[in-house]
Amino acid sequence: MTKEFLLECERKLAKSYVCTALGRDDDSIAITKEIAKDIAFEVTNSIHPISMETAPYVVAALRTLANGIEKEMNPLDKEIARALQELMGRFQFVKEEVKG
Repeated sequence: MTKEFLLECERKLAKSYVCTALGRDDDSIAITKEIAKDIAFEVTNSIHPISMETAPYVVAALRTLANGIEKEMNPLDKEIARALQELMGRFQFVKEEVKG
């Protein structure tokens, strides 16, 4: 991910916090969903297209990376990540496959 992309996500996250502080929970939730979708698609776009031969390696790399990041997170952030994982599981991704 580029620094610009991450800065935009952080800007949206700050806006979400402001909405929560102002009692605008619906706006905060909408922004949170937008950030989750942006990040999910950014990661997806960086690994697609994918071949069936390389799929196991991609899965292993993503799980190893996620586990390593999660080890460094505090309990609250781990709980937020679990909730976001459930949300992101509802997104539809287009599968592009490269024929080997």
